[in-house]
Amino acid sequence: MGENLEFISPSDQPALVGLSNFEWMAAVNDGLGDLGYKVVNAAEHEDFLNKFYRLHYRVVVLDSLFAANTPEENLSLLTVQRMQMHQRRHAVFFLMGLEFETMNPMQAFQCSVHAVINPAELPSLKPIIQQVVADNDLFLQVYRDTMMQITAWGK
Repeated sequence: MGENLEFISPSDQPALVGLSNFEWMAAVNDGLGDLGYKVVNAAEHEDFLNKFYRLHYRVVVLDSLFAANTPEENLSLLTVQRMQMHQRRHAVFFLMGLEFETMNPMQAFQCSVHAVINPAELPSLKPIIQQVVADNDLFLQVYRDTMMQITAWGK
């Protein structure tokens, strides 16, 4: 009944991956590993949500059909989409599926994620992740700086 514990140090950049397709998972794990992320894979919805709530992941990659037959049955995706911003602000969310056009901002907005990726673009995964994470960091930098100042003033 022992749980497989994965140790994350403060200097690690954790990434949570919830993919049902093993080929996609291998490519994503390799790409994230090459970028310096410590990859944690989720087996199903409960596992995904337990892992997500226990740690602030830097990157989250989710399959639109993760442990589901349709996107509407994807409990992990539905939970992420309904999450309040303070619970998901720390992570950059990528949604992968055959129905998406890679980096289509309207599809990403519609799915409440930072970016969508078509698996045909997996060879370009590393620059896509780098670009979206950098764009998100730039966008949130003023917010983070302000929060640090507010926190410092409160001491």
